[in-house]
Amino acid sequence: MFEGVPQALARLRERGWKLACVTNKPREFTLPLLQRAGLTPLLDAVVCGDEVPHRKPHPAIVLEACSRLGVAPDCAVMVGDSVYDALAARAAGVRLLLVETGYNEGEPVSSLAGEPGVDAIVPSLSDAGPLVGAGSVLIGWVQRPPP
Repeated sequence: MFEGVPQALARLRERGWKLACVTNKPREFTLPLLQRAGLTPLLDAVVCGDEVPHRKPHPAIVLEACSRLGVAPDCAVMVGDSVYDALAARAAGVRLLLVETGYNEGEPVSSLAGEPGVDAIVPSLSDAGPLVGAGSVLIGWVQRPPP
């Protein structure tokens, strides 16, 4: 886990945001990872790749997170770290912030600057918070280690 992630999620929760983790990983691996990292209490929902008919870059997993959080996609913001997140967010109709600390199939996340649907690229999750208004929904991710 990248430095500052638990603190950033806690600050978002304090501001009243609903938080979901959206990952292509199977649930059997995701839940123990989130628990070991101490992130489970900070999340309102976890949606895993084996719980939906199609994984990212298909929008199904993002739309399922919106459904579980009880928000319309146009009221949601996804913070992601890859081209698959960008494609899924765009197809689901949610805003997208990308973090540079992520894994983008071995390419720098900055290579996605200017792509349709990418609202901003920020250095870290802590930097994403100020770009979204209070009460918005943040759909998060499980960080993957760099290759």
